Amino acid sequence: MKKDVTQRYNRWLIRGLTALVLTCFGCKNTPEEPAPNTEETQTNEQKTIKTAELPSRMENAETIPPKTTLPDWNSLSWTPLSTGSDLMIAEVDTILESQGFALLQYPWKSETSQGVAWIVRIKREGSFGRVLPSKTVRPLSKLVSTDKGPWVVINGGFYEHDSEGNNVPMGVVLSGSHLEHDYVHRGGSGILLMQQNKDRHSGKSMKIIHRNAWKDAKTPRVTDALQSIDRIIDKSKLLVKKREHMRHTARSAVALSHDHIWVIAAAARGSIKETSAHEYKLVGTSFKGLSLYHFAELVQGLTSAEQALNLDGAVSTQLRVQTMDEMFDVQGERGTINALEFRPPRR
Repeated sequence: MKKDVTQRYNRWLIRGLTALVLTCFGCKNTPEEPAPNTEETQTNEQKTIKTAELPSRMENAETIPPKTTLPDWNSLSWTPLSTGSDLMIAEVDTILESQGFALLQYPWKSETSQGVAWIVRIKREGSFGRVLPSKTVRPLSKLVSTDKGPWVVINGGFYEHDSEGNNVPMGVVLSGSHLEHDYVHRGGSGILLMQQNKDRHSGKSMKIIHRNAWKDAKTPRVTDALQSIDRIIDKSKLLVKKREHMRHTARSAVALSHDHIWVIAAAARGSIKETSAHEYKLVGTSFKGLSLYHFAELVQGLTSAEQALNLDGAVSTQLRVQTMDEMFDVQGERGTINALEFRPPRR
């Protein structure tokens, strides 16, 4: 009996010691608890604060201004356009440039306003031009070419209502040797002529004539012509007189110097709304901008033009420039009844 009790006790003791050894062995080989995740262990209050911070960060990201080509108005240094002129200009900025072709931006300031003039300079010799007609008033984007250029297109001449209430051009519109609209005396004193050179690959010769010379100027070699109100420069002299209470609006023009064709659009600072880099929308252009005298003075001072023709401005002012890599677009408030396209010489 005693022997049986002793054996049972020994078996019990061995089992207990074995369990104890195994337990201790297991304690030594159990991996440590991972470090607590600070994000997960935050209090609800802390999480609420952190979440609330996110919208403000998003707002800050959204308000970062896009890349702009407009001048920094607070840092401009102004100089008179010319001796005795009350029109001021700041340093020019080259926005786009291609072979024989450049888009320049000039900040300007008058006694009552300030704004920007966009001026495209095209090498005249060997250049090409044409009139883009339309049967109705349309956005400039509906008239332009779809190729990658380089080219510049600007709004054309004025328009009016006919007896049936339709919009029709005021004056001559000749496009590709096809007469879209005939001469009208009230359509303006100037007509831009484009004449095909003998070598069709050498571009077109261009000049601005007085409307009285139109009948004699119509020859088979004249492929394109546009009449507008009015000539503002001829023989390098201003044709516009300075008067009191002249209307201030957005303006556009085409000018010719000895070596270059110049395409100009100008608008007041308050009329220019940037939609993205190199894209602008004009608003409130009918009573903001330059007087016709100051505009003619600006064209003469910045281009040394020998001839210049004012185009339909105000709500019709619009410009598009296309190079192989980039586009620059100034959208008008309304459409245009026609447009002018110019291309630099082909290589």
